[in-house]
Amino acid sequence: MQHADTQLLMFECFTLPDSDAVGFKLHGTPWTDEHLNNLEGFGLSVLQAKHYEEGFMPETIRVLSLAGQVDVRILILDPNGCLLEGLPQF
Repeated sequence: MQHADTQLLMFECFTLPDSDAVGFKLHGTPWTDEHLNNLEGFGLSVLQAKHYEEGFMPETIRVLSLAGQVDVRILILDPNGCLLEGLPQF
Protein backbone atom coordinates (compact mmCIF):
# COMPACT_ATOMS: atom_id res chain seq x y z
CA MET A 1 0.00 0.00 0.00
CA GLN A 2 1.29 3.44 -0.90
CA HIS A 3 0.91 6.02 1.82
CA ALA A 4 1.36 9.78 1.86
CA ASP A 5 1.59 11.40 5.28
CA THR A 6 -0.37 14.63 5.27
CA GLN A 7 -0.84 14.80 9.05
CA LEU A 8 -0.31 18.59 9.15
CA LEU A 9 -3.20 18.95 6.70
CA MET A 10 -5.53 17.08 9.07
CA PHE A 11 -5.75 13.93 6.96
CA GLU A 12 -3.84 10.94 5.66
CA CYS A 13 -4.36 9.62 2.15
CA PHE A 14 -3.88 6.08 0.94
CA THR A 15 -4.54 3.82 -2.01
CA LEU A 16 -6.57 0.64 -1.89
CA PRO A 17 -4.89 -2.53 -3.18
CA ASP A 18 -6.13 -3.71 -6.59
CA SER A 19 -8.28 -0.60 -6.97
CA ASP A 20 -8.25 2.81 -8.62
CA ALA A 21 -9.81 4.28 -5.46
CA VAL A 22 -8.07 6.73 -3.14
CA GLY A 23 -8.88 6.90 0.54
CA PHE A 24 -8.68 9.73 3.03
CA LYS A 25 -8.62 9.38 6.81
CA LEU A 26 -9.68 12.74 8.21
CA HIS A 27 -8.37 13.90 11.60
CA GLY A 28 -9.88 16.34 14.04
CA THR A 29 -13.40 16.28 12.63
CA PRO A 30 -15.79 17.97 12.56
CA TRP A 31 -13.98 20.63 10.57
CA THR A 32 -15.93 23.57 11.89
CA ASP A 33 -14.27 26.88 12.71
CA GLU A 34 -14.99 26.45 16.41
CA HIS A 35 -13.71 22.87 16.63
CA LEU A 36 -10.59 23.52 14.52
CA ASN A 37 -9.80 26.66 16.52
CA ASN A 38 -9.98 24.64 19.74
CA LEU A 39 -7.76 21.87 18.31
CA GLU A 40 -5.29 23.70 16.09
CA GLY A 41 -5.75 27.42 16.62
CA PHE A 42 -7.09 28.13 13.12
CA GLY A 43 -10.38 27.84 11.25
CA LEU A 44 -11.59 25.98 8.18
CA SER A 45 -10.53 28.66 5.69
CA VAL A 46 -6.93 28.40 6.91
CA LEU A 47 -7.03 24.60 6.59
CA GLN A 48 -8.40 24.94 3.05
CA ALA A 49 -5.62 27.41 2.21
CA LYS A 50 -3.04 24.89 3.47
CA HIS A 51 -4.56 22.22 1.20
CA TYR A 52 -4.42 24.63 -1.74
CA GLU A 53 -0.79 25.57 -1.00
CA GLU A 54 0.12 21.86 -1.10
CA GLY A 55 -1.32 21.61 -4.62
CA PHE A 56 -4.66 19.93 -4.03
CA MET A 57 -7.32 20.73 -6.63
CA PRO A 58 -10.17 23.03 -5.53
CA GLU A 59 -12.66 20.20 -6.14
CA THR A 60 -10.73 17.90 -3.81
CA ILE A 61 -10.51 20.59 -1.17
CA ARG A 62 -14.26 21.15 -1.42
CA VAL A 63 -15.09 17.45 -1.05
CA LEU A 64 -12.67 17.04 1.87
CA SER A 65 -14.06 20.18 3.54
CA LEU A 66 -17.67 19.03 3.18
CA ALA A 67 -16.81 15.58 4.52
CA GLY A 68 -14.89 17.06 7.42
CA GLN A 69 -17.70 19.43 8.33
CA VAL A 70 -20.17 16.55 8.72
CA ASP A 71 -17.70 14.53 10.84
CA VAL A 72 -16.74 11.91 8.23
CA ARG A 73 -13.62 10.05 9.32
CA ILE A 74 -12.97 7.83 6.28
CA LEU A 75 -13.69 8.96 2.72
CA ILE A 76 -13.13 6.73 -0.33
CA LEU A 77 -13.11 8.29 -3.81
CA ASP A 78 -13.65 5.60 -6.43
CA PRO A 79 -13.54 6.69 -10.08
CA ASN A 80 -15.24 3.42 -11.03
CA GLY A 81 -18.18 3.88 -8.68
CA CYS A 82 -21.75 4.41 -9.81
CA LEU A 83 -23.03 7.94 -10.28
CA LEU A 84 -25.73 9.00 -7.86
CA GLU A 85 -28.50 11.09 -9.35
CA GLY A 86 -28.59 14.63 -8.02
CA LEU A 87 -25.03 14.73 -6.67
CA PRO A 88 -22.52 17.05 -8.33
CA GLN A 89 -19.74 15.51 -10.35
CA PHE A 90 -16.18 16.82 -10.22
